[in-house]
Amino acid sequence: MESAAPIIDLSSFIEAVEKAESITVKGRVTEVTGLVIKAKVPGVRIGEVCFVQGSS
Repeated sequence: MESAAPIIDLSSFIEAVEKAESITVKGRVTEVTGLVIKAKVPGVRIGEVCFVQGSS
């Protein structure tokens, strides 16, 4: 019987994310396919976390 994989302690990474400063920039969604949203946002790179909000 194989042993379970060791548990990885992510607490230091979680703490770093919670302390990170956020900025507000505006862009435009250009395409939506399934769960993928493509957008043009100045200064944002692929893989960065973004919050998408509808226009008001």
